[in-house]
Amino acid sequence: MTKHYPGLNEHAASAYEQTLVECQSFAPDAITTGHLLLGLIATGTRGACAKALRANQVAIQHARLEFGEIVGVRKSGTFSNAILTPRMQRALDVARMEATRFKESEIGTEHLLMGLIADDDEYDLPPEECRAPRLLKAMQVDLAKLKAVLEASMLQVVSEETWTPYQPITTIYVQDCRSCGEQVSIKATVCKVCQAGLSELHFRPCPICAEWIRREAIRCRFCRHELQPV
Repeated sequence: MTKHYPGLNEHAASAYEQTLVECQSFAPDAITTGHLLLGLIATGTRGACAKALRANQVAIQHARLEFGEIVGVRKSGTFSNAILTPRMQRALDVARMEATRFKESEIGTEHLLMGLIADDDEYDLPPEECRAPRLLKAMQVDLAKLKAVLEASMLQVVSEETWTPYQPITTIYVQDCRSCGEQVSIKATVCKVCQAGLSELHFRPCPICAEWIRREAIRCRFCRHELQPV
């Protein structure tokens, strides 16, 4: 597929290899969206694309049967000078835009499927070239539902890959021991290293909000309360 349309990931490239196989079996003079749909169905075992197709009970045997009914007589041939139909080219362009929308560097099978089920009425193309949507409808697939399931699965994958557990940020206030220079908690009264007394702390708690502030502060930086100098 890369010689026709670069930028595919491993799974999408595998699906296109199967697309060429399907094209040899059905009308090998041009690569249509129907051929690509068959390739996606035949190789779909994981990911958002496969999940959406399974949710709509799309099976490869049924798809091939219905596709044969759409294109008419099944005719095998040698895949040589087959070209992309305008609708197929547009579907690939939409797939790239979908990959960009989901911030992916490569086109995946889910993006290809989004390109196939894009609204046909938006484009000035002959109906016979829009074989993927017609094939899906022939298998009683609701395109709106398929698109909704696909987008939800794609968003879930993005969420799972980017989600990280919440880690609360804890600020630790420290002071330097005036005897040995080691850092100790501002709440400490004795240095844990040299055991020197820390009677004269650098910090003190705010009497209003209890947050720790510098000893010489005349206003709390948290609650903005005016303080008496120490």
